[in-house]
Amino acid sequence: MNLRWLLQPKVFAAIVLWVLLSLRIYPLDLMKTLWDSGKIFIGSGLYGLGITIIFNGLLAKFTKKGLNRDQFIKMALWLAVLTAVGASLEFYFGMGK
Repeated sequence: MNLRWLLQPKVFAAIVLWVLLSLRIYPLDLMKTLWDSGKIFIGSGLYGLGITIIFNGLLAKFTKKGLNRDQFIKMALWLAVLTAVGASLEFYFGMGK
């Protein structure tokens, strides 16, 4: 994996959206902003990675063919973005309470 691969539009967009949607802004408390944003960023990334690992295992079991490295990373990134979208909706709009 090199810098050219990371700058592909779909990969770069996923990384930027993942970071932006993980932000939690608390104007009066910088430590809480960093702490909550970090928790969402790491949590959504681990969730996307875990779901991708499960999907890859099921795919390999049933079709005898798994995802290649690029497909695996792109899928994990976009699942992290979807998780961060859900967390943002819950945080900013109170959905899911």
